[in-house]
Formats: sequence, C-alpha cells, structure tokens
Amino acid sequence: MRNTHYYFLFFVLIILYACGQSDSGQQTPTVAAPTTQVATNITENSFQANWTLVSGATAYLLYVSTDRNFGSFVSGFNGKSVTSNFAEVTNLTPETEYFYRLKAQNGNTLSEFSAVMAVKTLARTGVALAVPVAQNASQITATGFRANWNAVAGATEYSIDVATNQNFTAFVPSFQDRKVSGLFIDLTGLNPQTAYFYRVKALNATQQSVFSSTVQVTTLANVVTPNFSALETFINSEMSANKINGLAGFIIKNNQVVWKKGFGKANLAENKNVDTETVFMLASVSKTVTGVILMTLFDQGKFKLDEDINKYLPFKVTNPRFPNDIITIRMILTHTSSIQDNSYNAIGDNITYRFGADHPESLATFMKDCLNPDGKYYDAANLFTDKKPGTTTKYSNLSSALCGYLAEVIAGESFHSYSRKVLYTPLGLKNSAWAMRDVNLSNSAIPYQDDNTPIGHYSFVDYPNGGFRTNVEDFSKYLLMVMNGGSLGGVKILERATMAEVLKSQNLGSGEFGLKFTVSSNETGHSGLERGVTAEMYFNPQTGVGVFVTFNKGAADTGTKIYKKMMEEGSK
Repeated sequence: MRNTHYYFLFFVLIILYACGQSDSGQQTPTVAAPTTQVATNITENSFQANWTLVSGATAYLLYVSTDRNFGSFVSGFNGKSVTSNFAEVTNLTPETEYFYRLKAQNGNTLSEFSAVMAVKTLARTGVALAVPVAQNASQITATGFRANWNAVAGATEYSIDVATNQNFTAFVPSFQDRKVSGLFIDLTGLNPQTAYFYRVKALNATQQSVFSSTVQVTTLANVVTPNFSALETFINSEMSANKINGLAGFIIKNNQVVWKKGFGKANLAENKNVDTETVFMLASVSKTVTGVILMTLFDQGKFKLDEDINKYLPFKVTNPRFPNDIITIRMILTHTSSIQDNSYNAIGDNITYRFGADHPESLATFMKDCLNPDGKYYDAANLFTDKKPGTTTKYSNLSSALCGYLAEVIAGESFHSYSRKVLYTPLGLKNSAWAMRDVNLSNSAIPYQDDNTPIGHYSFVDYPNGGFRTNVEDFSKYLLMVMNGGSLGGVKILERATMAEVLKSQNLGSGEFGLKFTVSSNETGHSGLERGVTAEMYFNPQTGVGVFVTFNKGAADTGTKIYKKMMEEGSK
C-alpha cells in the first residue's frame, strides 16, 4: 500500500508540473539579432566594439577572436555579457586583425549571431588609416557591375571582398582580399538577377583600415537582345517617304538600353552622319526636364506644391477674373494655372527667337514683361482663360517657361547653372544643355524645312519650355533615371516618392498630365514639335519598355508612327 501510495503522489506531481507548464499561457519570447557596427576608438592595444540596440533585449553576449571562424577567443570575450550597445576590448596585440560578433539575450532566449565585424589595432608608431566609404555600384548589367569607393589619405591600395552573402562566407572567385590600386573594379561573369555584397578596406605598406560598410547590388535579368532589323527597315522607309534627313533613338528594356542608333544626315551640306553622339533640340520633351529640375528644389524643402507662386516671384501673377484665387506651383506644372498662350503667341517670332545664336534677353526679363501688369507684353484679356485656376487643363508654353524661371528664383542662380549642378553633372550628361554655347554645335543636327532648306540652329528666350539639347547617349541616362524612380547607378536626382508624384495623374477629371509629363496607364512621357524638330519620349510603366526618337524635321505624325513601332518592337 505504501509503495502504491508513493507512486500515486509521484504521478500527481508529474501531472501538476505538466499542467503548470501548459497553463502558463506564455510563448517562448524571441529576440532579433543585433547589427554590428564599425569599431571606434582604435588604439595599439584596444578598440570599442559597437552594435545596434535590439528591442526586447536585456543583454548582449560579445565574442571576440583573432580567427574569422571563431575557433579561439580573446580572454574574457567568449560570450561576455554587456548591457549597452558598445564594449571596450583591451589588452590586445598591436597591428593585429580581430573579429567580433554577438547575440542579443532576453532571459533564457538568445538571438542568432550578428554579422562579423573586422577591426585591426594600430601599429605601435602609426595612426590608423581612415575607413573608405563603399559607394553604390554602377554600370550594372546581367553579368557584372562596377564596385566603387572613395579615396583614403595615405592609402596606396585597397582590398575588396565580394560575396553572395552578407556574412562574407561565400566569396566570388578571386574576390576575397582582392588588391586594387584604383577607386573601382569591374566584375564580370556573374549570374543574372543575383544579389552580391562588397566591402573595402584601405592599405599601405604598414597599415590597413577596417572594412567599410557593406554595399548590396543585384545584377539585372538576362535579356536576350531582340533583333531590331525590322524596326530599322521601318525607320528607313519612313525617313524616305517623309524626306527626313537625320534621326536618332534608343529603346530601354529591363532597365538597360537594348538598342540605340543614328540614321541619315545631321548636316546635308557637310555630309555629316547622325550617330548616338549627335545633338538634337528636343522641343516640348524639354518640359519634362524642366519639371524634374524644379522638383529637386521640392526635395530640398524649398517649396510646397500647393503654395502660391507669388510667395516666390518678384512680381505678382494673378488671373484678374479671379483675383482672390491663387495660382500654385502644382498648377503651373500641370497646365491648370489658367495661364494660356494667346498673348504670348502674339508677341512675334522676331522677338522670341534668335537664329544662329543664344537669345540675348534674360528669362527673368521676358517673364516679367509677359506676366506682370506693368510688362510690355502683358495682355490680361488674352493671357488668362475665363476658368478658375486649378479647374481646367490648358496647355501652355508660357507657364512651362515660368516653371524654369521659378526654379531660377528659388535656387538663387541661373536656370543654366542650376540645371548643370543638379542634373548634368550628377548623371554624367556630357553634351546636354539649354544654351547653344554649352553644346558641341559642330556635332548638332541642323533643323530643316519640309523642302530641305536648312533652318539653322536657333534659340528662344523662353527656352525651359522647349530648348533642351542632348543626344542619345545622354538622354538614355535621363530616361533610365526617370523610369528607375529618380535614381541611376547610385546617383539620386529625385526622391522615389517625389518621382512617383511627378508621374502621377494630377488633373481634375482629365487624367492627362503629371508634373510636366503626360501620363496614362500604358504610356508616360511627352512629345515635342518645333521648327525643323520632332521628338518623342515615352515609356510603359507596366512593361518597363521606354523609347526615344528625334529627327531634324517637323513631322509630328511621323514621329508618332515611329515611336509606336519602337514600343511594339521593344515589347517583343
């Protein structure tokens, strides 16, 4: 009986223990792994290990070793418990590479290990080299990219690791501690659509820095280049039928230029061929460039889209039919400001145009003369529509030029120099500008009349609405940047959210305009037509196919036919 009784008590205790465990109602807590950060306060025999704090963590276990695989440990640092997000590691050997990693702790729960961070103590008589800044990759293709970093004073070379994982345990062949003398290296033979990671450290004869932060880059999809012979035959046929002398264009697909070419003659008298370096004026396609440049100031916090333009202009612009209604920056960007071109068109080409030279009058003077009641071209009855600002779309070259002038006023410098600062230089546009003096006119396409009489190069005072000059090589970078959400190759022109706003339908009911772009579900871009100039730039946001074509004769219908054919061929 006694044995049975003890057995029963033991059984009851087991049941009670199990019930107590299950009735707690609590799940085992989890904790995220911390992120290691670059070591600081590096001396000959110590450094400060750093990491990010983790929500819910009560302590961190720090492991420090001279072995990248942590086969041995620095004394006192085999899981040393620390409650802050840094720890001093001391009593080390000079000029020795150490590695540290850690786990976050919450009670009895431990996170996974963090990534490993490397640090080298100083030489006994030296000062550590600065850590290079690994920059975003450029020239990204399906099978390669260019890794970039900045220069470090005192460095004679650099060491780069490239791997397919963030912990740098799976290295790309020949790219573990690869020595490089310059500030970039090109990788080839990689796999398409694959994420790669690289980090860099600076070296000289006696010292080396710690590794930079890690940069991630993903190679592009492997695109089989389509055969564009049918397109080229079509273009040659259209050029012959419409007596077009010179044409250039490109097609973008899967985030890269898959076709670009020049056709015909840029200059008949000199028998000069068109190629992808030939400069063309873009007519109203230029409006998209003006819009993007103005919106860089929005990203800088210099204005808000729904603010009154009179907050920034040195003269007042108001529709006299609606004196209490403001005209906003958004309105002039979307052709809904109630400003129209009737009075502007009556000014006369002898005033607005200059042939063979840049127009001598400033944009500021012309804008004031057109829009200010004291201006010599001001005509209230024909300058404004009878519709309330913001309610109706009315395409306007004058309001588009005003966008450029507004950028000039807000930036505090000429539209020419500001465009160079925020667009040409960052994107590497080598032969693009608003002024004739700033491009290579000897390699620019001559505009022609329908009978092939040369018009010659010309300019106009209100150039932000149509006077941008560029070539296929440069403009492909611009369109790639637009299609990529405002950035290209690590260079950001606009914030992604800002570019999304630029390309979003803005108008009441019409759905036609974004911020200086025409927009629809399958085609976004702009057309351009000037004297002896046609240009078409469009892309499909759904398929990622973008096209650009321009030629040196005014023929809008032909331009439409050609760009539509390019979209069709690019989508195959």
